[in-house]
Order: sequence, then structure tokens, then C-alpha cells
Amino acid sequence: MKLGRPVTILTGSSYPENSLEFFKPIVQWVKDFLALTKDDVRINIRLNYLNTSSTKCLLDIFEMLDGFHKAGGSIKMFWYYAKDDEDIMDTGEELCEDFDFPITFEIYEPGKKSSTGLK
Repeated sequence: MKLGRPVTILTGSSYPENSLEFFKPIVQWVKDFLALTKDDVRINIRLNYLNTSSTKCLLDIFEMLDGFHKAGGSIKMFWYYAKDDEDIMDTGEELCEDFDFPITFEIYEPGKKSSTGLK
């Protein structure tokens, strides 16, 4: 995960043995960041794989983002998936279906650098 402004990027595979412990500092960073920022928040997500416990941790983060959005904060999320990876696309759609912040799903071509800096 690359934490920063104006874009935060979460990319790769997530299957830690103890997801709660692994995500704990990330969840805390998001909580602290959202409490202080007045900036627009953009999040690019491009995952290859995530296990069930990682999914739960992402839901916790998305709930914080949704609270920020409902309180008037600006969130833009982009969920990237490979053209032939319907599982990750479906995972993103299922994770995001209960939230009100804007989410854009986009296909990317592995190995090609996109305009967002993802490769």
C-alpha cells in the first residue's frame, strides 16, 4: 500500500496469516488521515487476490470511507481489474455494493502503465 496525497494505492495480493494484525496499522492510518484531512481522497485499488479475512479488513476501511463521504468528504475510488479476472471484478462489486461513495470499475492491461501510475 502506498499512502499519500493525492492518491492512495492498494495493489498486489493480500493473504496474510493474520489479516487483523497486518491491517491494524493501515486501518489506524486511514482513521487518523480521515479525521484530519480536508483534501479530496482518491483511492486506486488493483488487487490480484485477497483472502476472506483480508476482505473483512477492507470492509472495515470502506466503512470509514463511507462515513467520511456521508459527513461531506470527497472520496473517489477506482477498482482496477484485469480483463480476464472476473473474480476480482465481482469481489470489488460485492465489497462496494453497500456504500454510497463513488466507485469506478476499470479494466487494466497487466504490464502496461496506466495514466494513474499503476503498472
